[in-house]
Amino acid sequence: MVRLEIAGGIGAGKTTLARVLADSWGSGLVHENVPDVPFFSKFYAAPQTYGLEKNISFLLSHVDLIRDSMRSNGGVAVCDFALF
Repeated sequence: MVRLEIAGGIGAGKTTLARVLADSWGSGLVHENVPDVPFFSKFYAAPQTYGLEKNISFLLSHVDLIRDSMRSNGGVAVCDFALF
């Protein structure tokens, strides 16, 4: 199993680079989908209350996306985000 995670600031070209690499390698492309993370909107309304819940759900949803991509793409995934 191989997973490449691309880290960088907003608008730095992470998704573009990830798409090019995934296409050239014939691997899965895993996009960060922040709005779909549970507690995301609640966190910005009350960060002190929902910080832990947002972080845990963020990690779990990303791990799930990576796992699904690796299963369906021969154990190779390119992520436009860094998990850790």
